[in-house]
Amino acid sequence: MSPVSLLLTLPGYRIIRWESNILMRVFVEALEAPRLCPCCGGDRLRSKGRYERRVRHLACFGHQSELVIACRRYRCVGCTRSFVQPLRGVTRCRRSTEPWREQIYERHDDGICASRLASREKLGEATVGRIYAEYTERQAKERLSKDCPQVLGIDEHTLHKGMRFATTFCDLKNRRVFDISPGRSEAELSGYLRSLCQRSRGLDPLTLI
Repeated sequence: MSPVSLLLTLPGYRIIRWESNILMRVFVEALEAPRLCPCCGGDRLRSKGRYERRVRHLACFGHQSELVIACRRYRCVGCTRSFVQPLRGVTRCRRSTEPWREQIYERHDDGICASRLASREKLGEATVGRIYAEYTERQAKERLSKDCPQVLGIDEHTLHKGMRFATTFCDLKNRRVFDISPGRSEAELSGYLRSLCQRSRGLDPLTLI
């Protein structure tokens, strides 16, 4: 893994060295030191020493890769609480980076079954399921926070005969799909329409065309 490829996928780190065998292991140092205590907001911090954190990252040249991150623990002089250095692209208590987790989600969403994906990546099917559920929930929350399009198109459809109907909402002004919701009746869709931000910009949420 070259320094350029790491910077493109996970900025905020300085590469110290890397080792390439069956597993690509990259030793890096986190560049962003905390300025405030996450507990009390105080700015009087003392270092309690270094430690290493190992996390799974994106594959490089067909090999799995692992980041060995040199970071620090801190103690707040004000509230006397200790905390670990926050790392960009790595969520607390996770053993993998966000770019890697997002890639797992995208591959599963593209149609690769959980068992095959788990076998390729050498992880459990349950892990694939948890990552997919996490990103699906995150995207659902992002959709709900979006403003209602100025021109909202509505069309009902079903994929196969006998299956339940779903309704597709389209942003007609920008010519793209906005969201899909199960059901087609006013009773089934009114709750979803009421949840849209700034819905008064578009259609009356109780009027279906």
